[in-house]
Formats: sequence, C-alpha cells, structure tokens
Amino acid sequence: MTTEMLRTSAQFRKSSYSSGAQDCVAVGRAGEFAGVQDTKESADSRERTTLAFGADAFGAFVAAVKSGRFG
Repeated sequence: MTTEMLRTSAQFRKSSYSSGAQDCVAVGRAGEFAGVQDTKESADSRERTTLAFGADAFGAFVAAVKSGRFG
C-alpha cells in the first residue's frame, strides 16, 4: 500500500484528548498500515501529508507511550 492509498482509504480520527481546534494529530489505519496526519494542513484528510508506518510498529509505539516510557 502506498502513502497515497493510505491517505485516501483510511478513516482518520483525532484523539478524544484534542480540543475542537484544528491543531491536532489524526491517526488512521488501512490494512497493515497506520497513518499520522497534522490536522492544521487541511480539514480534508485526503489532502493532508500522511506519515505511514507498519501497523505493528505503530502499535508498539502507542503501547510505549501509554506505559510512560517516554516520560
């Protein structure tokens, strides 16, 4: 899957910890990939730059954040 395919096929969502403003990080998943976007770029997730990660690697990152590994 290309970054373009991820950007156009994933359903991106903001964290429940985000405010209503457009200055958040959005995360989406499609198949075996996860994408991260900056919502300041555009209201339309199909127009934002997307950083793509393997879903397993992104899941490990999220688990490390939740455990407090990064402080």
